[in-house]
Amino acid sequence: MNNAENSSIGKPIQPLLAVAMATYNPRLPAFAGQIESLKAQSYRNWRCVISDDCSADETLAEMKKIIRADNRFVLSVAPQRLGFYYNFERALSLIPEQAEYVALADQDDFWYPDKLETLLSNFDDETTLVYSDMRIVNAAGKTISETFWVQRPSNCSDLSAMLLTNSVTGASAVFRRSVLELALPLPDRIGDLHHDHWIACVALAAGKLKWVNRPLYDYIQHDQNVTGFGEPVGALPLSLTTFYNDLPRLKTAEGREMARQIYFNQVLKIAGLAQALEARCGKTSVRQKRFAIRRMAKLDTSLLSAIWLTARGVKRGQSANLTGGAEFHVLLGICWHFLSRLKRWFVAKRPIASF
Repeated sequence: MNNAENSSIGKPIQPLLAVAMATYNPRLPAFAGQIESLKAQSYRNWRCVISDDCSADETLAEMKKIIRADNRFVLSVAPQRLGFYYNFERALSLIPEQAEYVALADQDDFWYPDKLETLLSNFDDETTLVYSDMRIVNAAGKTISETFWVQRPSNCSDLSAMLLTNSVTGASAVFRRSVLELALPLPDRIGDLHHDHWIACVALAAGKLKWVNRPLYDYIQHDQNVTGFGEPVGALPLSLTTFYNDLPRLKTAEGREMARQIYFNQVLKIAGLAQALEARCGKTSVRQKRFAIRRMAKLDTSLLSAIWLTARGVKRGQSANLTGGAEFHVLLGICWHFLSRLKRWFVAKRPIASF
């Protein structure tokens, strides 16, 4: 139903919502199920742009058959393989100019009929993004968990915690076009940075997030998932005690390599995210958020930022742990970095023996 059709029957005109879907060789039954769940949405004024990352010809042919009966779907094939991060960027770049809201879709989940309508109904003037919980199921449809949040609470207000650990799974969210305009182009990918993590940080830096505390779709787990159900940091929650117990591992080659990987994959990712946020949202964010952004942007260079992060981790550990103790995981990488710099300084200052 288009806007003219809405108007002609006397109903309020619904804002256009655009769904950005990124695909690559999807399992066709699951892809067909996702498409049908979109068609069944109670919110009717939507369009779906699909950016395909060079799937096999036979798969593409079947995908086109699945969507061909509904002109609300547009399928565009990337000229070359991009990988999921930049394929989502391409999908977002295809969003029509008229769209006021944007949703992200995976190629194989299953949305409940009221998903879009429920998320949109929770927006107010200050809200930039609304997201929901999800039910975790396996490929056969068997429930693994009734909620995604089994190890830590969902965070929709603390920007420093969001920079450390994402709380917004892309397919659970709807966000305003103003967020899209700030988010594109996506920053260069550092470590395991995901598109939904960046979008969540932009939305929170620019305004307010809301969380719908019930599942609005089935998040299907299988061997093709780019990311899966579970937490990225390991045994949770981590604590200051965990950090102190891990610190002596820096004396071993294995421990130093682990900390080096944390630094390059996590510390630099978080600092890069914060630096990009400062460039895009720094002038419009409220004072408290600007302060958090500046501190996180200097994680790789400032000892003061490391001390601030430690204090934040201790404070969070005394209440609801929004990050699963990610502060102390990151601190191990920061310690490796500063100790490496100190070692290089001593080597440079060491006098050269004469013979």
